[in-house]
Parts: sequence; structure tokens; C-alpha cells
Amino acid sequence: DMLAPQATAFHWTQELAGRFDLDIRAYPDTDLDAVYAAVEKALVRFEETGVPADELRRVKAGYETSFYSRLSSTLGKALRLAQHSMLVDDVHQGQAARGVELRPGGSAGTRAGRFRAG
Repeated sequence: DMLAPQATAFHWTQELAGRFDLDIRAYPDTDLDAVYAAVEKALVRFEETGVPADELRRVKAGYETSFYSRLSSTLGKALRLAQHSMLVDDVHQGQAARGVELRPGGSAGTRAGRFRAG
């Protein structure tokens, strides 16, 4: 039996912790305890079986396509470089390897005015 026409999940990554939300809109007059039991059953099944390999490949392909699509613009490249700079251990070393230099005031510029693939 279908208990809900719509269910979505969100993952909110934080610096030290995260949050996983399920948003389920049940059909009118559906017992919410039945919805809760179905969610619990689905989570147990997920723990036992994991993610199907074909579904994982599909999601990974979507992320890869999105990643390359964002690199197709100058703004996308700048945002990716900025995000990467925040995550490397030595920010200045990471910038030097990519041809990026910090200008006074904290803004990032590039040598020769363009981004180099690193």
C-alpha cells in the first residue's frame, strides 16, 4: 500500500556534525504511525542491503556531469578553486600549484589572468 505520494530526503553537512531530514507528505486520512513504521522498516532494509550498484552508478554519473558542467564557465571555475582552497592543508601552497595568487585585501587573482588546470 502506498502511504504517501511524496517523500524526500535532505543531507545538511556541517563542519563538525550533520543532519539528515526526511520529509514525507502522507495521503489524507493516513495513519501517521503507519507511515513511521514504514520508514523504520525501510531504514532497516537499507542497513541490510545498502545502495543498489546500478543506482549508485547513476547518482555518481549525475554528480560527475554536474561537476564538469559547473567548470564550463569562468565563475564555476573560480568557485571550485575557492572551495578547494578552503579544504587544502596549506592554502598558499595549493594556490601556487594552480597559478592563483592572493592579492592584498584577500581577493584571489590569477597569474596571466587565467586559470590553469593543475
